[in-house]
Amino acid sequence: MPMVAICTRSLGETADCARAGSARLALAAFLKKRRRDAGMENLPLRSVAGWDSTRQTPFYRGRVRCYTNVTASGLFRPWGQIDRGKTTLQISSTKIFARLLILAAFATACCFAQNTALAGIKREYTAGKTAVLKAANKAPENIYSFRPTPEVFTLRRIFLHIAGASYNLCSSAAGKPGTAPKVDVNAETPKAEVIGKLNAAFAYCDDVFANSTDATLAETVSTSNGPREKSYYFTHLVGHTFLHYGNIVTYMRIKGMSAGD
Repeated sequence: MPMVAICTRSLGETADCARAGSARLALAAFLKKRRRDAGMENLPLRSVAGWDSTRQTPFYRGRVRCYTNVTASGLFRPWGQIDRGKTTLQISSTKIFARLLILAAFATACCFAQNTALAGIKREYTAGKTAVLKAANKAPENIYSFRPTPEVFTLRRIFLHIAGASYNLCSSAAGKPGTAPKVDVNAETPKAEVIGKLNAAFAYCDDVFANSTDATLAETVSTSNGPREKSYYFTHLVGHTFLHYGNIVTYMRIKGMSAGD
């Protein structure tokens, strides 16, 4: 007996039961697996006249309960009608296909929503790195050696320190502390090379974010002071970047310019 769709009448209503259109083979395989898992793969199905709802897979349309009947071969009847004595039901493909699309969209939305905690951290990190790079490009090279007092970093060293710290924090967030490239913060590095080092460090962190999930935040990294959560390194990256961006803004304001637009 081929696979057919059968609906029962409930509350005086009649429901359309549909074959799956272009997805019919996938649905047939699913239903066949359900029968196999339930140990009913080799049980003969009853005819339509003697149909037994306890052996079928129910689904619903509104308040009407429907049952799908499938043979061991998992084939659908292409098109047709079934008369159960109560009503004649036309098989429709559009309704079930629409439902499959809705389920697929819901599943996709769930997947995109899986890493919402990490996404919030990455959004703030992206804002910080963008601001730092804009300031590094905007500041003229002749103020890269500027420092308000002898006790503090030069502007150049602040940029290099951000690059070096980003490498260190992101390598730890990736579970590989101490393996990232090193940055010489004391070198008299030209502006173009400073910007290159910043871009390379931020690209390294971008890759770590891309290969992490919300579950990553709860993982720990072994340190000399004991295990530390990876969430610490991600959040410290954001805080550290904005901390020194505040220094950059101050330096550039002293020189009569804005770090941003």
